[in-house]
Amino acid sequence: MTSQPTHVTALTADGLLLRPWAEQDVPAMVAAYRDPDMRQWLRHPVTTDDEARAKIQARRADWAAGICFSFVVLLAGPEASGDLVGSVSIRGLDDAAVSGEVGYWIIAPARGRGIAARAVDAVCDWAFRLPRRRPLERLELLRRKPGSRFPPYCRRSFPTSPATGTCTFVRRARRRSGG
Repeated sequence: MTSQPTHVTALTADGLLLRPWAEQDVPAMVAAYRDPDMRQWLRHPVTTDDEARAKIQARRADWAAGICFSFVVLLAGPEASGDLVGSVSIRGLDDAAVSGEVGYWIIAPARGRGIAARAVDAVCDWAFRLPRRRPLERLELLRRKPGSRFPPYCRRSFPTSPATGTCTFVRRARRRSGG
């Protein structure tokens, strides 16, 4: 049995609000998935409201089961619009695992403003504080496009969590066949 939180959690980072996906995010998700640069990275693109609803329902079910935690990233603050600017997900965090995977996307107009770094940092810090049977030791950044560059912040360790260590992003080694 998992000791992962199943209640709704909201996180904040400088100028950002991160919360679980909700029905109200359907139009913004569909719009975000229209970005051709982003679509090349995604396993399951969304093109309709029904597909967005199904994806959000699946993310909420995964959250309730404690197997994946997916946050929508919104602009926040006194003069912020509250617009959706991205998503950060962490998966592979069952109680027996000592590592997990982080994935994220940021909409084109919001790229280059440090949003990904702040959002990923907040979610990693949260994940390291989750109550678990075995301490979480590391999180790996998911990269699906071979030869892609890693953002500069992926080469550093995130702040140390009191109970678990650091959130270090590492490249996944690919095995070559035939020598």
